[in-house]
Amino acid sequence: MQETNVLNDKSEYKKLRDLLLKNGKHRYVEELAELDSEQVRDLLKRIWAIHDHYTTILLASLGGGVKSIQLMLDGKRDTMPVESITHRIKDAESLKVKIATKTLDAMSGRADKKYIGINEGDYHTIITDLIGFRLVCRFPQEWENVDISLRGSDQQPGIFEDNPDKYVRDWTEDNPIKVGTKPFLVEKPKWYYLVSDSTSLKFPIEDDVEAISSDRFDAQHTTLGYRSIHYVVNFEGKYAELQLRTIAEHAWAECEHETVYKSNLPDGDKKDLLSVYAKLYANLIVPITEITKRMYALTKSTEASEENSLHSIVSTLLYVTGNLVENLKLHNRTGVTSRPNNPMESTPNNVAYDANTAAIYHAGDYMKILKHSNT
Repeated sequence: MQETNVLNDKSEYKKLRDLLLKNGKHRYVEELAELDSEQVRDLLKRIWAIHDHYTTILLASLGGGVKSIQLMLDGKRDTMPVESITHRIKDAESLKVKIATKTLDAMSGRADKKYIGINEGDYHTIITDLIGFRLVCRFPQEWENVDISLRGSDQQPGIFEDNPDKYVRDWTEDNPIKVGTKPFLVEKPKWYYLVSDSTSLKFPIEDDVEAISSDRFDAQHTTLGYRSIHYVVNFEGKYAELQLRTIAEHAWAECEHETVYKSNLPDGDKKDLLSVYAKLYANLIVPITEITKRMYALTKSTEASEENSLHSIVSTLLYVTGNLVENLKLHNRTGVTSRPNNPMESTPNNVAYDANTAAIYHAGDYMKILKHSNT
């Protein structure tokens, strides 16, 4: 698109506004409206220049990188315990949304300043997920073997080189293109995990993360429920992001992405409801993760151990019950104590009531199992 068209045609502003609304970015539409005319002109100019460069030049070249990384990952399938490996190349519309939202975030101090002034000459060194891979494993214990396959250990090399000396310090300048060299990590992998609302209940899987993150991972606390390990790789000057998670974590992420992240609902009760449901779902992932850890341990153990003992089963049930009580505390903040008039209507009152009922029901069910196990 010619610069004059961008600067003179007000329809380009409307196109961006409609694109943000379509992707549920209502807050950013409001922030876009608060910019002065010069800021809007500059943002539109850069977004469409990047779009043109991406669709006419860069996009076609990303397929080769995807195939090369896929071949590397496939070569480790015999020793890498993953249930599935999928990939995608970011589409042009998603790229425009990301540039607009990240730029507005940076202008408001919510994101790295590298996004301010992003242009067609440097966007591919700033946006690190133009190529994306997702690796899904079945059990929490399997992530470590996958991690070793990806970046190696003292005993064996990985698919990607992990050398802190090659970590990026300046995202707009530090992007070496070394054709033919081994792909390498450009930052310490980030481990995103849920933080409990309560300080009185410490989740075991959070203890695991705290113990590991100070050395091999950069711990990223989340409150809504997102869980995943992110690796960013430089492959011949292009970036690719790999996400590693369990099936349970993947199920939550897919549901949340489709209903919350991509929701085009305006701020209000319905959007709040989606967030409440997502948080409830995420809290249930915690005991599910703990149970699958126990199941895995039982199948791999060759002798009786504390982890496989009746005492361990009871402690796991106590843990699950405690987590359900956490859900109860979370939703009791609304003060809802009675059944709503119309149970089929989706309102904050109903969500709180249903969440409380589910938590009480399951907590009571597990307490019965506990009593039986202790006899």
